[in-house]
Amino acid sequence: MNWAKGAFRVWIVSTVMWLGYTTWDIYSDSGVRIAETTNHIEKLERSDRNLEITVTLQRDGPWTKYSGAAKEDHKNICLLVDWNPLGVDMPEGKGRFLPLYCDLPELLLRQIDLKKFDPDAYLANQGQMYGLDIKDAKLYLIQKLSESQSKNITEASWRFGLFGLLPPICLAAIWFIFLWIVRGFKAESE
Repeated sequence: MNWAKGAFRVWIVSTVMWLGYTTWDIYSDSGVRIAETTNHIEKLERSDRNLEITVTLQRDGPWTKYSGAAKEDHKNICLLVDWNPLGVDMPEGKGRFLPLYCDLPELLLRQIDLKKFDPDAYLANQGQMYGLDIKDAKLYLIQKLSESQSKNITEASWRFGLFGLLPPICLAAIWFIFLWIVRGFKAESE
């Protein structure tokens, strides 16, 4: 009986199964986020009508909108994005997550006139709100989403390398070290 060949075949089968499982596990988590981010970038690029960008102020909590903003509130200005304002294909009773983008660059902050701040207004597909140009807002959001997507791809790659590739490689290394040690005890033929 050839134990080395048998063990090698067991290792190959278990490695293929392990790589399949880790790929599925990582994709079911990171892959969904990457695909969703790609979808959001495409919506911004094609000026999807099912998209609302709202200028809001963040105080005490990210979901509160305030009117009567003062000049010193510039640092608290955020963009709130509703990717599906009509609720199309939303499961009944499911809560929605509306991402909030704060720490806006000076280019956007200089455009916004807070004296005209209305907490219920939103940026449609074209035009301006408080002086903020929709094109500049979309470029900023595309940049933020691209950074997020790169981070998600890097994280998924590291997870696959750490949990997908490293265990089979370590197992193979242990097996070859074990064989090397066992073969060292064999009697040398004269």
